Amino acid sequence: AGGKDSATYALSQDGSVAGGYTTRPGFPGAAFRWTVQGGREDWGTGAGMPVYTPVFASDSAGNAFAGWMTPGPGPNERAYRRVGNGPLENLGTLPGETRSFAWGMSGDGNTVVGHAEHGDWTNAFGQAFRWTPSGAMQGLGYVKPQGTYSVAHGVSRDGNTIVGKSQSFGPAGPVDAFVWTEATGMKGLPGLPNAPFVNTCARA
Repeated sequence: AGGKDSATYALSQDGSVAGGYTTRPGFPGAAFRWTVQGGREDWGTGAGMPVYTPVFASDSAGNAFAGWMTPGPGPNERAYRRVGNGPLENLGTLPGETRSFAWGMSGDGNTVVGHAEHGDWTNAFGQAFRWTPSGAMQGLGYVKPQGTYSVAHGVSRDGNTIVGKSQSFGPAGPVDAFVWTEATGMKGLPGLPNAPFVNTCARA
């Protein structure tokens, strides 16, 4: 009630559970969970919740969600994970970065990917990350030695393969799609043959 708009960004493997956020008075980005059986659960408007809690990823079962949270406007966003009806788990940020955002989650919910960044501009300077309960937050680096910004958008169901984009030479530089594994690190993906594009990005 009172919502202005809503969006869904996360879906369980069988499609029966969805997650996203709604803009409501006092909560410009309140998380919700929807199930076929029970309908909407607007848990982002619960007592003590930050005003921003948008959901961007789900595990296979729809039991765990990931996104980012902040108590209000400003460069203090933090990636989070929520398992079941538990509290928001602050995933922190990488050394030297001031904020973090989660965009993908493995099938078991134990690998979360996204990016951490710094500076006055968003989407300009920062690094992709992988987070696990045992290994905390790990920077994934860049495709090229002159890399200045990278984002992990998606992760395989088993948590072993991550894809995203990596930018070089600052905000106006070229962008390369990448695939990352622990064995190979970050590798650039080739563009389309004879394509005139400078920028590529992998999302899933």
